[in-house]
Amino acid sequence: MPTSSSRQTVLDRIFGWWYAIAAPSASLSASGSVLIRKGKFISLVFLLEFLINIPSFFVSSDPLLIIPLTISMFMLCVGVILNRMGKTVIAGILVVTVIEGGMCSWIVSFGFRNGGLSPMELLFFAILIQPTLLAVSLFPPKVSLPLGGFNSAFIAAALFFLPKSPELLYYLSVPTFAFIIYFNPISNQIFTTLVSILWANSALGEMKRAAHSEEVSKLALEMLRDPTSLRQMQMRLQSGRQPSSSELDDWPYESWY
Repeated sequence: MPTSSSRQTVLDRIFGWWYAIAAPSASLSASGSVLIRKGKFISLVFLLEFLINIPSFFVSSDPLLIIPLTISMFMLCVGVILNRMGKTVIAGILVVTVIEGGMCSWIVSFGFRNGGLSPMELLFFAILIQPTLLAVSLFPPKVSLPLGGFNSAFIAAALFFLPKSPELLYYLSVPTFAFIIYFNPISNQIFTTLVSILWANSALGEMKRAAHSEEVSKLALEMLRDPTSLRQMQMRLQSGRQPSSSELDDWPYESWY
């Protein structure tokens, strides 16, 4: 019977070198394979952010871009260290905060250059879906839902308060166009948040079941190697005694009964 250590996914083979740097170490596997999987996912997000941000240092010399970009890179490095130490929750909060802050500041900058926010730049409001999706994947709904609500409020505030180009001011003066300009990005944000929360809850359930199966396989192998434990289990099953509710809480393999 193959163990979990012998089953490697394609991502494990491709990004194994990066997992060795940024993902929780194997010594933390006792804390749960769910933590290891989540840590690997967060490490891939960090890698993607590095790949996106590093080229920006070579294509721009604008201090308004380089300074916040440098701060973001430093925070990402701190996040990598925390994730490697198994602090996946703190690392997840850090990566979502860095991405959210960087995207919001980038959108705000559109209002203060090139004559103000233009109709073409409204398309960039869609990037705020990215930190929402990350939050949904890493945190429970009580965290991701407020973030989706914040992004919706930020979009409305940016459209209302930021300086706007004459062309956008004209479109906003027409009620039909104004409704579409406000409704489309906000409804997309809300819809994406709700649907992704449903998907993430289902995926988390599958992840926990997969971790449960791995633990059961490990336990079965250990029992086969230890005849004493196997005999004790057989006697317990033959006795027909049903475990108490407190025992079920402590025993993670209810399906064996």
